[in-house]
Amino acid sequence: MHKTSLLTSIASVAIAATIAPLASCNMFHEDLPPCEVNHNLRFRWERNMLFTDAFEGNVSSVEVYGFDSETGVLAFTRKESAETLWSNNNSMSLSGVAPGEYDLVAWCGLVPEGEDDPSFVLPDLQVGVSTLDELNCRMEREINTDGTHHSSSDLYDLYHGKLDNVVIYSPDDSEHNMDSYTYTVDLTKDTNRVRIILQQLSGDDIDPMNFTYTIEESNGLLHHDNSLLDDEMITYHPWRNSFGQAGIDTDLKDHGDTRAITNVRVAIADLTTSRLMADRQSILTVKNGDGDLVARIPLTDYALLVKGNYNKKMTDQEYLDRQDSYTLTFFLDANHHWVSSQVIINSWKVVFKDANFD
Repeated sequence: MHKTSLLTSIASVAIAATIAPLASCNMFHEDLPPCEVNHNLRFRWERNMLFTDAFEGNVSSVEVYGFDSETGVLAFTRKESAETLWSNNNSMSLSGVAPGEYDLVAWCGLVPEGEDDPSFVLPDLQVGVSTLDELNCRMEREINTDGTHHSSSDLYDLYHGKLDNVVIYSPDDSEHNMDSYTYTVDLTKDTNRVRIILQQLSGDDIDPMNFTYTIEESNGLLHHDNSLLDDEMITYHPWRNSFGQAGIDTDLKDHGDTRAITNVRVAIADLTTSRLMADRQSILTVKNGDGDLVARIPLTDYALLVKGNYNKKMTDQEYLDRQDSYTLTFFLDANHHWVSSQVIINSWKVVFKDANFD
């Protein structure tokens, strides 16, 4: 074969290899199948106090519900494990979803890998029948014989995301059939851990089992937009009681006590609640073994007292959504009553002047 003929053959093969994928996508032949447009959902959890995407390593699973944007009827569902998502850039494929426009709702972390009992449950919705308004997320709880609702569980981390008007393009759409689309779903964490620390200023030992702790709020039913629906009042109890030691240096001249206590024992209680809302009150109550009131405060208001110390411009609700962990340290006198002139919230000392709290 002549050299020129060989080069011509190689060039012909190269051109054919380039055209083949295009031809198979119905660019030139109407009798061949069209290209599939790639659509993906990428999940991101940046709504935290680190102000960085912490999805990987924290969010354990994802369930997505897609509703027709025009009719509000459920069109499809998707589930994915954390490991699969993490290995795919925290993304989920929407391959196979019919072309159209959808409102998407994601609930994440309902059942972590290897666990059986969920902390939150979703209704059993039917594709083509159920509507967006039927989608809510209900916290599991114990119901006593007197009808009161209680929770003493360390709830699994729950996350919510919603994205409206997501377009799935048809392969027949000549303007989009060679494109790939990625839609980002931003998540909000809906569970909060609250740690209560009690410390006696006298330096005496303190028994963590000699106190009861509760948080009361009717926040166990979340709607598809992450708002709170009407629910029974839930009384949250500790899922763990413990004690510890702390080294401190106190100066309480206002109380006639200037002793430096360097090593004290503290009582610790850990509770987990559902979402806290800026326009609602959750009440934290601590009582001693005799049933006497030690402290009773509006937890949400107290959590917001230190918002400004983080030097970030945030609304109250944004702060409550970002800050998923609260530690409150109360100082008690010899009679186990709160010395209500001060409290430490997430390592920030708050001092009240002329305050009288019961």
